[in-house]
Amino acid sequence: MPGQRPPKDDQLLSERDILNILGDLDLAPGSYWLVMGAALVLHGVRDVTIDVDLAASDELFRHLVETGYEPALSRGGRPKITLTDNVAAYKDWTPSSWTAIGGVQVASLESIIEEKSVLSRPKDLSDIEAIRGHRARRSSAS
Repeated sequence: MPGQRPPKDDQLLSERDILNILGDLDLAPGSYWLVMGAALVLHGVRDVTIDVDLAASDELFRHLVETGYEPALSRGGRPKITLTDNVAAYKDWTPSSWTAIGGVQVASLESIIEEKSVLSRPKDLSDIEAIRGHRARRSSAS
């Protein structure tokens, strides 16, 4: 699968970087949803992230396995395929709701809160607070 050389682990990814990476991966439109930190960047909650997590459709995940990618289990127990040093595709993770941003299916802020509430790591709780702050700023600007 063609793709750009991934950034080093310490390089932060902006919205433009994320969209370029997704374009270079050349995945079928509608076959994945952008989730977690990269989704927060596209929503404008964060400026940057260190990686790109994708929730893959069953068809995409199967295609990746058939083309030679090796699945493994994530720390959370979901099947995961590492596409590059900073891009992973997860099976069995469909956001409860999503929106299109920049031509990409992106998990809704509500579905990100749901997932991060389950994980409840310190960084997830911090992200939940950032989402709430983002929503408050947007509603007060209206």
